[in-house]
Amino acid sequence: MKKAFKQMNIRIIPINERISLRAAEFVEMYGLSNSMEMADALIAATCIEENEALITGNDKHYKVIDKLQINIFRAS
Repeated sequence: MKKAFKQMNIRIIPINERISLRAAEFVEMYGLSNSMEMADALIAATCIEENEALITGNDKHYKVIDKLQINIFRAS
């Protein structure tokens, strides 16, 4: 996987304390109301902390997060 990611110029971002704490906040805030689970929260928190857009085909769990930039793709 690392070799494939490197060939595709994909950067692996390790989870750090800032990302973890923000993700925990998202689960607390949106877990019940929007079914946000830790995996989705970690993805969103990572995007925000790294100032990157989230590219997804399903924004269901993410659209409630104000600071998150979302780019939606649709398979044709």
